[in-house]
Amino acid sequence: MGDFGSISTEDGLPFTTQDESKPLHDVELDNFSIGKYKVTYEDFDVYSKATHTQQIGQLEANKACRTVANVPAGVNWTEAKDLLPVARKN
Repeated sequence: MGDFGSISTEDGLPFTTQDESKPLHDVELDNFSIGKYKVTYEDFDVYSKATHTQQIGQLEANKACRTVANVPAGVNWTEAKDLLPVARKN
């Protein structure tokens, strides 16, 4: 895994500024699961309200995504992990 933007985008720019995603590297997973449905910003807003946590995607760069209906939420690992127990109940 890793940030493969430099080898897959026309301009060669990275997808992320996170240092832990560089250089491009393999990752071995012990376990993996994926939901049947995408998680949207609206879904995360419901979660945030229920758990009294800050809404995701509030940075100026993310706000344009929130104007599109049913757009998948862009979240970090911790945010996805925190939502998982709630999503499994639904």
